[in-house]
Amino acid sequence: FLELGLVFFLLARTAFYVMADSLVAPLLSRAAAAFFRAVFVLVLLLGTIQSIGSSFGFAYSGDVELSLPRYSLAFSWIFVVPVALLLYGYRFAGEGAKARLGWVAFAGVLLVASVTITNAQPFGYIASYGISSLVFVFMVLSLAYALLRLRVVSVAIVFDRALVYGLVTTLVVGVVAAMNSVALREALPPGAGLVLQVLVPLALGIVLGRVREYLDRLVERVFFRGKYLAEKALKTFARRAGHFDDAASLFDSAAAEIRRHTGAPALALYSTDEGACARLRQSGKSAFPATLATDDAVLVALRAEHKAVDLASLSSALASALGEDGCAFPMLVLGDLRGLLVLRNRPGEHFDPDERRLLTHVTRDIGAAWRILRARENEELVAALAEGELKTLKAARERAQALKLSWSVTGRA
Repeated sequence: FLELGLVFFLLARTAFYVMADSLVAPLLSRAAAAFFRAVFVLVLLLGTIQSIGSSFGFAYSGDVELSLPRYSLAFSWIFVVPVALLLYGYRFAGEGAKARLGWVAFAGVLLVASVTITNAQPFGYIASYGISSLVFVFMVLSLAYALLRLRVVSVAIVFDRALVYGLVTTLVVGVVAAMNSVALREALPPGAGLVLQVLVPLALGIVLGRVREYLDRLVERVFFRGKYLAEKALKTFARRAGHFDDAASLFDSAAAEIRRHTGAPALALYSTDEGACARLRQSGKSAFPATLATDDAVLVALRAEHKAVDLASLSSALASALGEDGCAFPMLVLGDLRGLLVLRNRPGEHFDPDERRLLTHVTRDIGAAWRILRARENEELVAALAEGELKTLKAARERAQALKLSWSVTGRA
């Protein structure tokens, strides 16, 4: 008696709640999150029981009274729980998140109204369905605005590189198979030798392999043009980082280029020299601590993993002074952690795996470039000692102390 329509209705209500929960989860305490989940499960069970019970009642007695739309309001009002969750999270959200939560909650209210009008039919059958359809259209438009304009989720989740490249590969493989079949059937003469039967498909595969490479480049530049240009710019900066002559200019350029091409609202660069972690540069509105403890959770994670760390992934018991918003990238030199780059997340989204790999590479090259500059300064000090420019031990010590001081404060902001 469980109709397919009921399954889809349940999936729709559950999906809407999961979306709401994912949006407000960072803003809620564990107790509040558990309360809303329990209420949703309870209401979902009650609505499901009512819907299934009416079907059993009709099958048993032939009475359709309990199957009338007005008796399914409990099932319809399951949407009220995720709407209440969104409104509760709205109280604790920041300015950017409030706009997203507000629009999604508004869409949820319209959805509840549309379903309620459909089931209760307060204006008669035709008028109720007309009004319900109009309200539903406004709901879809509101949700689309929140999704596309306010970036409730990253559109790249739906339309990402892996999906497009997979489709291109499937297309090429299909073309290869079709052409191979045609060639074997039409182009080869009857009784053709084994060598010829192998060479023809191989030649087709080689030619279409090059076609696939061309299509991949075309996809990269057309479908992901903005991302392609940003990656190209950051890779170019990473190649040129080792040719700066001044550390302050290196840090200034790095901060400007990374913010411009990632869209991050704020970033900071840190050095981890001599048992201390000090901020070298920061950019954007977000405030970063001037220093970090050597056993700060993010530093421990970077030393252990040697890869990007999402600040939100750190356990609450080991929270970092950098907070939970953003991602940290290790500045590795010969396998040792010499610093880190911290980027705040773009509103409503995290950095995807491709971005993390690229930024890890860029951060590593910035660290290598900084070490090159310091090596040059060491060489200049050794040359000055060898050529007798520093006549006394005191002069040599003062030169070395000045050099060490410049390393500790270069670019600090």
